[in-house]
Amino acid sequence: MDFYLILQEIMEEKNINIPTVARKSGLSDGTVRSIIKRKQKNVALEVAFKLSNGLNVSLERLNGLPEKELVSTTTESNPKIQLLVKKAESLNNQGILKLIEYADDLTSSGKYTRIEIQEKAI
Repeated sequence: MDFYLILQEIMEEKNINIPTVARKSGLSDGTVRSIIKRKQKNVALEVAFKLSNGLNVSLERLNGLPEKELVSTTTESNPKIQLLVKKAESLNNQGILKLIEYADDLTSSGKYTRIEIQEKAI
């Protein structure tokens, strides 16, 4: 599905208009209006991140895919992972990207990974 159609669908579900989307997402009114008026099939990643954060929807949803649960059944029983997810949910997109970068650093070193994960990498 084209991006502008997904955006319109979300706006209808949330009963919000273009100025509200723009304000919540930190985008100009003209940017949001242009996406819809020009019937854009896709947008820049930065714009998608801002819309995702502002509209409180996943990037998967903005891409026309079903949304994934943030916490899987394997993590529901681990309070430390639940705490990490809770803290991650409070971050903006820039903070989330930084958190992913930190996680990549930790996992790539091998020093902080569980044994079964290290063995799979070998």
